Amino acid sequence: MSIINTEILLKAVECSPASIIITDKNGVVEFVNNKFIEVSGYSKKEVLGQKPSILKSGLQTNEFYKQLWETISLGKEWKGEFHNKRKDGTFYWESASISSFKDDEGNILKYVAVKEDITNKKELEKVLKMKEFSIENTKEGMMWLSLNGDITYCNISYHEMLGYGEGEINKKKSWYELVPKEYRSLWKEYFNILKKKKNITLEHFHLTKNSENFPMEASLNYFKIDDEEYVFVFTRDTTIRREMENIIKLSEDKFTKIFMFIPDSVLVTDLETSEYLEVNNSFEKNTGWNRSECIGKTIYELNIWKHPEKRDEMIKILKKNNGEYYNYEVEFILKNGEEKTGLMAGKIINYDGKDRLLTIIRDISDRKQYIIDLEQAKEKAEKADKLKSAFLANLSHEIRTPMNAIVGFSDLLKDDNITIKEKAEYIQIVNESGDELLKLIDDIIDIAKIEADELKIEEIEFYIDNIMVDLYTTYKNKIKFNNKNINLICESCSKTKKLLAYIDPYRVKQVLSNLISNAIKFTEEGYIEYGFLINGDKLEFFVKDTGIGIDKKYKDLIFERFRQIDESKTRKYGGTGLGLNICLNLVKMMGGDIWLESKSKEGTIFYFTVPFNPVIDYKQLDDPIFDINDYDWRGKKILIVEDMQTNYEYLYEIIKNTGCDLIHAENGKLALEYFVKYNPDIILMDIQMPIMNGIEAKERIRDLNPNAIIIAQTAYAMKNDKVDCLNMGFNGYVSKPINKIELFDLINKLLKINI
Repeated sequence: MSIINTEILLKAVECSPASIIITDKNGVVEFVNNKFIEVSGYSKKEVLGQKPSILKSGLQTNEFYKQLWETISLGKEWKGEFHNKRKDGTFYWESASISSFKDDEGNILKYVAVKEDITNKKELEKVLKMKEFSIENTKEGMMWLSLNGDITYCNISYHEMLGYGEGEINKKKSWYELVPKEYRSLWKEYFNILKKKKNITLEHFHLTKNSENFPMEASLNYFKIDDEEYVFVFTRDTTIRREMENIIKLSEDKFTKIFMFIPDSVLVTDLETSEYLEVNNSFEKNTGWNRSECIGKTIYELNIWKHPEKRDEMIKILKKNNGEYYNYEVEFILKNGEEKTGLMAGKIINYDGKDRLLTIIRDISDRKQYIIDLEQAKEKAEKADKLKSAFLANLSHEIRTPMNAIVGFSDLLKDDNITIKEKAEYIQIVNESGDELLKLIDDIIDIAKIEADELKIEEIEFYIDNIMVDLYTTYKNKIKFNNKNINLICESCSKTKKLLAYIDPYRVKQVLSNLISNAIKFTEEGYIEYGFLINGDKLEFFVKDTGIGIDKKYKDLIFERFRQIDESKTRKYGGTGLGLNICLNLVKMMGGDIWLESKSKEGTIFYFTVPFNPVIDYKQLDDPIFDINDYDWRGKKILIVEDMQTNYEYLYEIIKNTGCDLIHAENGKLALEYFVKYNPDIILMDIQMPIMNGIEAKERIRDLNPNAIIIAQTAYAMKNDKVDCLNMGFNGYVSKPINKIELFDLINKLLKINI
């Protein structure tokens, strides 16, 4: 396997969203990745050489760990869950898989553990158990049925209402066994209506265990889960309400007492004018209106009904049903403006010698909200699961595609019979595939940092035109490599003035790169134009193409994470759905906006802005844009300290035409010797090297000459590494893979050479 492949695989392991630990056969830790450090809170230095038992929380038995070791010592895979403790003392859960590496003779050499933080999942399970407890202990009966009446679940309260012991109803095959025979055909009709109306509330009789009719109020709610149809049933004992009606008939005095203290809101109104004649204590408590504020006023004057016209509808129902109605759902407005939903029952009674309307209202707002939350949670979970599955499938494809090219063409390069032209083509393919893979890894890292709120914007003085020139060079070659008939136009590249402003060049270039890459992907022929202009106190960048365009209905969707216009498995264009979401977040963090103009099949223009903070008056600038070949370092000596021969050869190739003398040291110790021997003008210092690392070498060289110019070069990809290197005393910083224009510009600046 090629070097670049191994490095990329190592970086992929380092950036894995799962914690990875490798130990020797005795369990001593030899490697942990970045996710392990993030989750556990321990640094690599604290963990390496230790045993994973430093994570023990004391909440799992010795027998648990004994069985684990017995399993993996036999060379078998162990899967399970750890309840571990972080460095800061907090506890967390992990789902783990531990397997062994063996030599050719079957001897165990090492163990590797892949672990996923499932703390949130465990917390969710705890919440679900709490909700389950709440459901089981509520006074209302709850039941899940299939649409044909098969019983799936029934809570304790429902059992108790009908006189059954816990679990007895669940053993019955059909709901219809709980309904009097004379009503069963009617219930089947209700279920057919429910499929269309989604929600029905009614009052009916159920059969007790002793086969007695028992009055209940039932709310039926239709759900479709995984293509299967279910009915969720809320039931409430209406015995008290029925008894109340009987008591009213028997005793005016008793009625008054019950009327005033029943927990539901009860009121008496004039049948024709809707004037309030009496309200009970619960009405005052539930609505916020005092009795004195209500008596003598109409529902229209108090504005209690959200839709007053529904009262007229209710009166019609009364007249059709012999002066009574049940389970009429109405929305109310409380005195404080809050809206509630009530379930009403009414009856015409004789009050003060006249026919009046007695109304009982029960607040069902919480129940309605519970059903809404249940539906929204189901939709959200289904959407999240679908997006996650699509993203993982895309990610697997997007990783394997360039990896296949790297591995395949690296093997072809070993063939001595290939021509020089073929060799150049294969190298170009490997390089392009490597760039694709690095970009994917960078996207995953950026998404993780955005999620953790750790991505920082770092503004520096920078020539914006340098970004434009660098992008032109990069994507001109990419278009040529992809054999596309596209003309790349840099609107700003044709200008002769350079604009120096305070921006984050890394992030501005990242957004433009994403937009140009997308334009190339979705454009087969025509042109792609990009550039910027000054719009008041904003820099306005644009990328315009003549590609397939974007339909209006997708303009907001494409900025969502993991989303693509075509999410099918047969889609023509690849991608993970991360790029535009990253662009959106970066632009917002820089204080700007991003938007697009497009028509399907006619092309697209993406715009984004960032604040314009010029270093000097840009109107006074007249410096021409320079070419890479304009650098002249004749008479200068550059010491390259790099242990990887391929990295040195790359630097040699891009610098050799500047006229300078190049000196190579493979480690920090040789760098000290060559510094004394050759007295170089500038040093490119790798950080991680054998024998003596770059940081120690820098300190030793500065002891010899405090004014020595030293640039740090590192393979670490985190943006704040630049700040760390400058704080350690380096004069400058470049990250691998090295951008030659940025490197040359930095060397010129440090050598105080103007071009």
